Amino acid sequence: MTPLPEVDVRLIPEPEGVAAISKQIRVTGRAYPVFDIARLVMKSPDRFLFEYSVRRKEGQVLQPLFVCELDDTLWLSESAAGEHLIRNHFDTFYATEKTPTDPPKGTYTFVAQCGMSGVILGPPNYHDYQQKLVALHQERFARMPFDKFKSRVSIVRDEEVVKKWVDEQSFRTEFTALNVPETIKFANRAEVLDHFRKTHLANVIKSVTTHRLTGKQSQASADGGIRLLARRLIEDQSRFPINVVNTL
Repeated sequence: MTPLPEVDVRLIPEPEGVAAISKQIRVTGRAYPVFDIARLVMKSPDRFLFEYSVRRKEGQVLQPLFVCELDDTLWLSESAAGEHLIRNHFDTFYATEKTPTDPPKGTYTFVAQCGMSGVILGPPNYHDYQQKLVALHQERFARMPFDKFKSRVSIVRDEEVVKKWVDEQSFRTEFTALNVPETIKFANRAEVLDHFRKTHLANVIKSVTTHRLTGKQSQASADGGIRLLARRLIEDQSRFPINVVNTL
C-alpha cells in the first residue's frame, strides 16, 4: 500500500450543505440520528471540505504544503506547483509567436518521441535535440530522474510523425514575457522556465500551514499525494464518519 504523505487532514461539513440538510429536516419534522446526517453529508462532495495541515516533529515541518494562488490548487512540493503553472497558465505569463522559416534541410526517416507526453523531439543527431530533451524534462517531468525519463523516449519511423516534426520546424517560435516592466523575448522554453522561476514563482506559489479544499477539488487534485489523502479519508469516514459527527 502506498504510504500517505505526512500531512494531517480533516473532513469538515460544508456550512451551506449542512444548512440545506437542516432545512430539509425541519420541513419534514422527522428526527435523524446524527450519524445518519453525517452519512447524508458524505453522499455528495458538495457537502464537505478537506482541511489539510502540516504535521510537525520537534518543531520541524515534516511535509510542506504549497498553494497555487491562480487556481487554488494544493501541492506537496513547490517544483510540482511550478510545473502545473507552466502547463496550465503559460499564456498568463508569456505570449507565443510563430513566424515561418526555412524547413530543415536533408531527408529524415525517423524521429525521437517522448512516450509519456507525445512530444516529438526530432532526430537525435539534430542540433537542438539535447536542448529540447532537457527542457521537456524540466518542464513536465522534473520529479523523475533524468535517465528514467530518457528511457521513455523512443525512435519512431512513422511518416506522419516525421512530417509533423518537419512542419513544426518550419516555424520559429519566440516567447515574450508579459506582466513585466520591459519587453523581454526568449528563443526557447528553457529560457522561459528560468525566467519564470526567477520572476514569478515566489509571487504565485505560497507556502501554507493549513488550507481547505472542496470535496471535488481534493478528489480531482493534480497532486497524487493530495488525491490519495482525500481518497483514504473518504474511505475511512464512509465506514465511520466520526470527523463529520464531531463537527455537526
